[in-house]
Amino acid sequence: MMEDLKRFTVDVTSALAFGEDPNTLENEHVLIQEQLAMLLPMLMARVNSPVAHTGTT
Repeated sequence: MMEDLKRFTVDVTSALAFGEDPNTLENEHVLIQEQLAMLLPMLMARVNSPVAHTGTT
């Protein structure tokens, strides 16, 4: 159910912001959904980090 809610959110947000519906609810492999699955965890890690990441360890 969580995956369906995530896809619904992407569909609604895209439709409102860009006027385009990627229809991720009916299509299993949509590029935007795959990219968001990678992007959002990295973004949240950066937001929650007290020190900026330099990319080196």
